Amino acid sequence: MKNEAMARALTELDDELIEQANTRFERKRKSGPARILAAAAGFVIIFAALFVFLSGGKVEISVNGAVLSGVPVEAFSPQTSSAVPARSAFQNLSIPLDIKAKGKVTVTAFDGILRSEPDSEGGKTVSASGDFSVLWILESAEAGKEYRLSVDEKTDLILSFDEGLNKWTIIKNTRR
Repeated sequence: MKNEAMARALTELDDELIEQANTRFERKRKSGPARILAAAAGFVIIFAALFVFLSGGKVEISVNGAVLSGVPVEAFSPQTSSAVPARSAFQNLSIPLDIKAKGKVTVTAFDGILRSEPDSEGGKTVSASGDFSVLWILESAEAGKEYRLSVDEKTDLILSFDEGLNKWTIIKNTRR
């Protein structure tokens, strides 16, 4: 089709046809309250997903009733600390850990072994769900070294001898 023929075809269109075509495909806007409700529902879904994501892997670890954090905690309770000498060249240490978790948790000892209720022999790894207890056993621990245990590859527990306190302490280090 030549330009002249195209121009004539377009100019000869009836104005009513152009109006009908324009109104037929005109987009209807949502009313104010419906638009606000849709936005609010979207925000609720986003915040709920963030809450579930951020709180889903929370694990609480305690030693003798003291919840571990970024602050060193004495690794032995006052009752057991008298039975375990504060410092000697080598010591056999048994640290009771209470773990509260949502879902399944894997505890891995990089140093020493772990013992849980059903497993009397012990090993390097313990997996359990919910609330459970584990005994972290270190044979011939040296005062000048640090010993590490991992909880779900997100949290490390570091055991070391604190020269200032003259006691074994444990600290929780969370990785992101």
